[in-house]
Amino acid sequence: MNTAMPENPEALAFSTAPVGTAWRDVCDALAVLFTPALIAFLILLALGIVKARFMPLSELTAGPLLEDLFYEVVKAFLMTPYAIAVHRFIILGEKTMSYRIAPAEPRFRRFFTWSLALSVLANAPAAIFELPGPTILTVPLGAGLGIAAIVVGIRAIVLFPAVAVDTPGANWRQAMADTRGHAWDIISTIVMATLPFVIVAVVALGLLRASIAGDAAFKDFLVSYGAIVVLFEYTIAVVIASRLYQWTSLGAWPW
Repeated sequence: MNTAMPENPEALAFSTAPVGTAWRDVCDALAVLFTPALIAFLILLALGIVKARFMPLSELTAGPLLEDLFYEVVKAFLMTPYAIAVHRFIILGEKTMSYRIAPAEPRFRRFFTWSLALSVLANAPAAIFELPGPTILTVPLGAGLGIAAIVVGIRAIVLFPAVAVDTPGANWRQAMADTRGHAWDIISTIVMATLPFVIVAVVALGLLRASIAGDAAFKDFLVSYGAIVVLFEYTIAVVIASRLYQWTSLGAWPW
């Protein structure tokens, strides 16, 4: 998979200090792409309100499963412009100031199609476990799909930045070939880069819970807090995917 060479001089710094520079990349992306980031936050906030107030909260059945899948698909569709903008900023140094939801454009369509495919695959195991009349095949089939979703998600992570920067020949098979032998490297990078944020988010939530009186007020707060957390998580994921794409494209894995 041929890479689009970065214009910004610090584009490959991530390869020497993957965890530390991930956070610098995130801060840079949120600062430079402030308008797209703000719109993305408002989208996540609106979706959070819809999910909290209008989507039923009950045990998993066929209804809620379809609702959750529909929610993830809508989120992926609306967040596609932001993901593409961050990918192109990290890889190309391109600064996008607009937020264009343009499903007619090939780049947007390909990016969302792959997002949709992974969303369906990620939700498939839960759907298998909740099928009526469980059989002896339910557990192994559901577990198998769950493992497949994890493997494909990890190995195909470089496909999204490749599509975002219009790399020729970007496809699922090429992404799997480019990441062959590096699955544990990818997993360790993701864990090391995201774990500090998860710890901070959980601790902050606990402190804020103690300072906010009333369950109703806390539930309202959770919607806004959740939108902020998801925006950071989303940005971290896109940054990591962009740097992994550069490593695979240039054959410059730091391990």
